[in-house]
Amino acid sequence: MKIANRAGPFAVLAAGPILVGGVPFTHVAAGVVATLVMLGMLVPLVSVTLNPGLARPHSLVGGADRRRPWLIAFSSLLFVLLLRFDSPTTLVRAAMLLSGGAIAVALAEDLRALWRLGRAMAGAERLSLRTVDSPPIDATTAVYDFGVGDEEREELGAPPAVYRERERVVRLVRGSRVAARRALGHWIAFDLVMVLPALVTLGALLTVRFFPY
Repeated sequence: MKIANRAGPFAVLAAGPILVGGVPFTHVAAGVVATLVMLGMLVPLVSVTLNPGLARPHSLVGGADRRRPWLIAFSSLLFVLLLRFDSPTTLVRAAMLLSGGAIAVALAEDLRALWRLGRAMAGAERLSLRTVDSPPIDATTAVYDFGVGDEEREELGAPPAVYRERERVVRLVRGSRVAARRALGHWIAFDLVMVLPALVTLGALLTVRFFPY
């Protein structure tokens, strides 16, 4: 799975010139432009793939870090596919829908992570620093891992049974809220910058198509 996550975005990026130029390579101008875009996006793609960030895996920020290569690849693919907007094949249309759906899912997941960040800190006055004497967490504990920072805060609740005197941990928050909010805000801004060229191009093409004069 790790190899697929690393190699997958590069495969998506490489598909652009093939889909746009056609097999055989008949749409020469569009294929050349698509190839140049692909080569240009290799630099940021290699950068985020080799340096995915230091956030803990499966955390809010860690998930955002690992979505970035896919967002770069699908945004670039959608952009170059628009070169065939006037004469798309069935395969190109399917790739456009796939790219748009993948981008929408990535943006939704980043916004969901930001929402979970706010939810984790709701009622912050009930949170206290976790210590070595704190009760253990269990399957009922709501765990929010921001991914950056080592501080742990907990919310204690009534024991699960009346005959047990020790409180239980109902919520556990790991990491720094400030650092996580900054990181997620950075990635959401990055998402918008990556998607903007495709959206502007699509808007221009639709305008020319429906309002030619």
